[in-house]
Formats: sequence, structure tokens, C-alpha cells
Amino acid sequence: MFIILEQLSPLEWIFGASQELISNIAFYIEIDVIENYLIGWVVSFGLISTLLLIVGCYRLPFKLASKDNISLCAALIIFFMVSLTNNALTTKTPALLFLFSAMYLHNSIGNKR
Repeated sequence: MFIILEQLSPLEWIFGASQELISNIAFYIEIDVIENYLIGWVVSFGLISTLLLIVGCYRLPFKLASKDNISLCAALIIFFMVSLTNNALTTKTPALLFLFSAMYLHNSIGNKR
């Protein structure tokens, strides 16, 4: 996967790869979906947008997990580590929505006790 990042020019690192490069990657390497979503986001959107996506995606879960709840912190860390090994966040799957929903429900049930 890191071979893909070596193919990017400095401008493509900042703003994302051109559609031509993405097509060439898919043709020559025979990879349709990049498994590691961080690499996929850098290739598709560039470093600036990737940083904004990371902040946007993980701000709410970190707020939900910051209430001294070790189980939510563990769930968030496990989700982050596991999501790096598959394409759940590169493709359009509801993985983040499921995480947000589970964390919110855990907090709302815990607050009623």
C-alpha cells in the first residue's frame, strides 16, 4: 500500500491524487479499493482534507468517551486499530454511524442509572 504513496507528487500529497493516477493505480496494481482508509483518504483527498476528516470523524467519539468511561475508550481504540486494517471507512459503509450510535446509547443508558 505504501507504494501508492510513493507515486504521489508534492501537490498530490497536499490536495489529493488526480483521477488519472487513481485509474493507473487501479489498472497496474489491480487494486480497486485501498484497504487502509488513511492511505485511501490521502490519495483521494490529500493531507489537508484527511486531517479535517480525521478531526470530523473522531471528535464526537472522543467527546463521548472522555467521561472517564474505560469501556468506551477501549471500544474507540479498538475500532480505530481495526478500521486501519480493512476498508470500512474507505468505502461507504455505516461503520462510523454504528460506532456513534453504540457510544451514544451507552452514555444515555449510563446517565439514567
